[in-house]
Amino acid sequence: MQWISVKDRLPELDPRFQYDSKYCIVATEHVVTTASFREDIVRGKKVKRWHGAYGLFRGIVTHWMPLPEPPKK
Repeated sequence: MQWISVKDRLPELDPRFQYDSKYCIVATEHVVTTASFREDIVRGKKVKRWHGAYGLFRGIVTHWMPLPEPPKK
């Protein structure tokens, strides 16, 4: 897998699902971790943003990649 710059593209969300989110590996200037990318409603407008394990992700995500497939038995 390769890192994808958020300037090039963001994870695609399925418009058929109101609460679709994509779990990814993300990189900031200081850390590599996991986060989910999803669309929220903020003050009546749709906003796409990153969420960490404890709520809204505080770091500025610069790159992301999809999670790898789980190991097979």
